[in-house]
Amino acid sequence: MILAFWSDKGGTGKSTLATTTAKALGLPIVDLDPQGDAARWCKRAGHACTTLSNESWETVKDILSRLATEAADVVVDCPPGHDPRSLSGAALARLAVLVAGDGDSDLVALGRGLEYLKRLKGAGNPGLAVAVALNKVNPHTILGRQAVEGLRRAAGEKGYRFLGAVGNRVSIRQSFGLGVSAIATGGAGAHEMRGVVGAIRDILSSEVQQ
Repeated sequence: MILAFWSDKGGTGKSTLATTTAKALGLPIVDLDPQGDAARWCKRAGHACTTLSNESWETVKDILSRLATEAADVVVDCPPGHDPRSLSGAALARLAVLVAGDGDSDLVALGRGLEYLKRLKGAGNPGLAVAVALNKVNPHTILGRQAVEGLRRAAGEKGYRFLGAVGNRVSIRQSFGLGVSAIATGGAGAHEMRGVVGAIRDILSSEVQQ
């Protein structure tokens, strides 16, 4: 089963959330993003990772199609935007996690991403579960608080699960560069990441029970 991490714009910290989740849940990673952030983290951390960003489109599609039918879960770090690899990763996912910041352009891109995933559900993937995580958020600003509360309130109407918010923590950025889990750093950032990963774990557990 594919757990896809995607954003409709870059710079959201998508790969950090993907690697943190994979480490916490003991899942391998497939890195589709040409930037290779997840693959570099995995190399430093000694974590299982398959890099497909340089493979042909046919090879990527075949591998993802196989992974989608397997019982074992795998984290797929999709490129931002509408790269064919990211679209295929999301299209074949059982759970797609959209990652966004609290800025205006981030939230606009999040809205586009939600609409796209809604179309995917109606065009051949009705079982697709959608979740949203805010990252690099400043909870002490009016904008940050409004983004968190707005997404939490709209979750039911828009058909997604709100996973929570992670602050713009120096410790999290350092952990990614060092190849350690953000949860292992301790402090507020680790607590916030633990909450997001716990919500993902709950969704995956409910999907298996279904």
